Formats: sequence, structure tokens, C-alpha cells
Amino acid sequence: LHGEQAGIGFDSLLPEGKLDLHGLRRVMQETARDMSTLIDHFSRDEAVDAGRVAVLGVSMGGFAALVNDARIKVATPIIASPYRGDIPGDSDVDLDREAEADLADFSLRNKPAGRKESIPPRALLLQIGGKDKHYDGARVERFYEELRPFYGDESERLGLIVHPGVGHELSAEMWANAVAWLEKFL
Repeated sequence: LHGEQAGIGFDSLLPEGKLDLHGLRRVMQETARDMSTLIDHFSRDEAVDAGRVAVLGVSMGGFAALVNDARIKVATPIIASPYRGDIPGDSDVDLDREAEADLADFSLRNKPAGRKESIPPRALLLQIGGKDKHYDGARVERFYEELRPFYGDESERLGLIVHPGVGHELSAEMWANAVAWLEKFL
């Protein structure tokens, strides 16, 4: 539901200038399902190697598609969290008690962190900003530590880079790291 895709517009997720976080999380989940539809489509083309599918996502992208589709072999989410309940500390969020409860329930059912055993042995590089207030970076670091035992002897297929001094922004270094990761594991 990004770009030219039909569906909810991002303007509707900012009523009165406040972010509808629950609506945004639903859009993220739909976009992850859209990724599977794209993989279906491109996999029918003889020129496409369906065994070499990767996803690179910035902010909202990357995690949900990874746990929803086993055909993805390599992923590199950048400035992203595998938790859907994170409330951005740098945004004005529109959450009353009912919306907060709905978000908590939705997050519990849909968080990629809840399905971490489905990720290995796929190559996963996490990159976060050390000063990013959009999600809890320490929580992402704990997620990485919880994933490590699942990789066993293939620990080189899991990586975490924390970029000190970087907020919720994509840097040239992050992009270069992601491209190198894709080149190495695809």
C-alpha cells in the first residue's frame, strides 16, 4: 500500500496531524502480503531465479515480508523494528485507550519477533541508528541476541550494525552495507 498501490492513503493515517499508528501497522502488514504477491508474479518468469529472492526494507519494510514468505532467502531491514507495538518517540501519535489496546493485540498477533524461529538460516542483516527514537533500539539489539542461537554454525548469516549518532534516517553507509550483504548472500 505504498506508492501507486491502491488502498488507504497515507494522508488518512495522519488525522489532525497525529499519526494513526494502528492504521499504519495494518498497512505494513498488507504491504508484506503484497510482497508475496510480487514474488508469485516474478517467479513465473523463466528469467527470474526464484531461489534467489531478497528483501531490503527501510523503516517499515523488511521484517514482516521475511517471516511471511519462506521464499525470501536474504533480508536487510534498515532502521526497522521486528516489534509492531513500538510507539515512535519522535512522532505525535493518536492513541486513546481503545486504540492502544487494539494496537497491542494486533502487535502481539503480527510481530515478526514472535516468529523468530522462522528466520534462520536465511541471511539477515539488521541496521539501526544509535539515536533513533522511532523504535526501541535496545529491544532490536535483544532480538538480535535472541536470534543468534538459532543460527548455530552459520552465525555469519546474521548481522547487526548499530550506527552511532544516527537517528531515523537512511545513510549512504547503511545502503552500502545492505548492498554488500545482498551481494554476499545472494
